Amino acid sequence: MLFRKKIREEPKRRPFGNYRGGQIESSSWSHMSIIEKFVMLVLPSMMVFIFYTILEQFEWMWWFRLIVSIGIEVLIMILIYSIVWFFVGRDY
Repeated sequence: MLFRKKIREEPKRRPFGNYRGGQIESSSWSHMSIIEKFVMLVLPSMMVFIFYTILEQFEWMWWFRLIVSIGIEVLIMILIYSIVWFFVGRDY
């Protein structure tokens, strides 16, 4: 009885990252598959290329077409972000 060993309980593991101080430390990037990571990196550049080839019919200078196609892509990304932000904010 004097030398009874205390049983230490292991802390519970959280399913999504470490849980410290009331905050969950996890990244959405770490939970993506390799295909999702590839699409997140390559798809915007592919869309810029598509817009660039579409704008070739206007016979603008190459650097102006590139700026316009990047601008179109940025506007589309801002539009998607704002729509998602709006609908997530209304989810209560």
